[in-house]
Amino acid sequence: MGSGAFGFVSIGESLITDEEVAIKEIYPSQYAAIEIEIMSSLKFRYCVSCIDWKNNPDETYIVMEYCRGGDLFKAIDAEMLTEKRVKRVAKCVLLALEYLHSHYICHRDIKPENILCYETTYDNEEVWKVTDFGLSCYFQPGTPIFGAVGTPHYKAPEIYPPSEYTEAVDLWSLGVTIYVALTAQFVWDGNTDAEIEASMRQGRLEYDQSLSFTAFEWIEQLLQPNPANRMTIPQALTHHWFQ
Repeated sequence: MGSGAFGFVSIGESLITDEEVAIKEIYPSQYAAIEIEIMSSLKFRYCVSCIDWKNNPDETYIVMEYCRGGDLFKAIDAEMLTEKRVKRVAKCVLLALEYLHSHYICHRDIKPENILCYETTYDNEEVWKVTDFGLSCYFQPGTPIFGAVGTPHYKAPEIYPPSEYTEAVDLWSLGVTIYVALTAQFVWDGNTDAEIEASMRQGRLEYDQSLSFTAFEWIEQLLQPNPANRMTIPQALTHHWFQ
């Protein structure tokens, strides 16, 4: 199905239910144990759930529910997205982040590849789920999170050294993700961390003709360099873009 920095994912079949499952093989790393702990605790509609896991000396396997609709990146690449559909993605991810943050979990790698389409409901609404908790961590309210992790084009400016931040980094990453979904282009120029950081700190978010004004306004309020000025999850959910 795919691969990443810490492992790869394949499709398997449950011997108990005969249903298709996703099997993630994780290379040994400092993040493997925390990923298993976090995924095993998740019980929420908009987060990919862990069915089982197994530790071997050289690798760890996590068995997860299979999202047959594919990831958001593939939908962007195939030009399959309307603003209405992207709005549904945004709402699902916001609800997932609300759940994660209420359990003191910061995802730290929200991006199109980590958002999967699980199903379409009877009323024709898609269910999108957040996956890949390989860079996630627990946090304590009022205490900074440390660690320069994340995907360059999507990570918030405060993650760059000295890398002291809060769970608000997830909202920045969502803002970038939705911009990319609607425009099929990155917000910031550059191919390296240094180039992207320089572009981010020098420029402002520019209006793209493919965006509605309310969508642009919603994204702009998430892409505030100062996290104190960034929209909160309740504010983002009640923004008039969703009306």
